[in-house]
Amino acid sequence: MPQIALLLLLVGVAYYFGWWPFDETARAVQNAEFNVYFYDADGRQQFVGEVAGLEACRTEARHYARQLGQAEETRWSYVCCRKTRTERCASKHQ
Repeated sequence: MPQIALLLLLVGVAYYFGWWPFDETARAVQNAEFNVYFYDADGRQQFVGEVAGLEACRTEARHYARQLGQAEETRWSYVCCRKTRTERCASKHQ
């Protein structure tokens, strides 16, 4: 019986921290490290930086657009590339 409790505890900890096999869950994605890429109206890509969390990525992209004087109605976009131990862009998000 103690082995089952230990196994459940380990699974709970792995889920909480987004460790494999739970690294694709919505919670793990929201809290991952991201590379932020900004795209201007002409489609040119600019690496903005690295952030922790998907909301921080969105905020950083908007901040970068404001620094460039890009109005909200200007056709710019951004991509948040989720980083893993082995990949610089495991998945793309906005």
